[in-house]
Amino acid sequence: MIRKLKYIVTFFCCLFVTQEGQAQNEKTKDLLKKVQQAYENTKQYQIAVTYNMHRGFSGNNITESYQGTMVKNGKFSQFKALNSEIIQFPRIQLTIDHTEKVARYAKTEKGATVPNSPLDVANFLKFYDKTVVTEREGILVCEMVATKVNMQNPYAKVVLHVDKKTYRIEKQELFFTAMIPFVESDGKTRKMDVGRLVILMDFKETEEQAEPTPNDFIVLSGKDDISLTEQYQGYRLINLAH
Repeated sequence: MIRKLKYIVTFFCCLFVTQEGQAQNEKTKDLLKKVQQAYENTKQYQIAVTYNMHRGFSGNNITESYQGTMVKNGKFSQFKALNSEIIQFPRIQLTIDHTEKVARYAKTEKGATVPNSPLDVANFLKFYDKTVVTEREGILVCEMVATKVNMQNPYAKVVLHVDKKTYRIEKQELFFTAMIPFVESDGKTRKMDVGRLVILMDFKETEEQAEPTPNDFIVLSGKDDISLTEQYQGYRLINLAH
């Protein structure tokens, strides 16, 4: 993720009345379920992901940006960004750092998603207790606010922009809980300000092709005795499954 993600931001959000909040939370829960199903029911796809760090509550002042790619083919999923990738199979995850030439093998729970994936929306309501869903020109805008401090959650507010017809996410806006240091125009001075991470997602269904298997990446010699395939020759493997 972008370097500034390690910082925390203070952010004040508008609260909704309790009765309205409860009704909106049910509406949000239904929307998030449909979003999750939209991706689960599509066998193969590729998503070009753009991460933009913005300064301020609004506007297009981008301070940092990078690209990523998400791929799904049956039970196989892959996320690539910043010269690293996460490969996911049912109960198996392989995290590869191509700069350091290190691969980490781990076992996961059934149905686990790629960590920090923009598609992992199922658990949002565990963190955000005040929500509202509105519609703007065929786009469902779902705003979620956390009114309680949670040290595991760096975002005080999340806004999802969802296509009403397909229930696919077009954009996410993540407002940090604490202030972030931004470099001023002189290139030296740093000033604390509100930060938000905007994630743009360009979805494309892909042509049918052979589904990858774990054997394309690792060789299992025993219950937990594994090695990497030849394409990762020279990489150090860390087995976290022991």
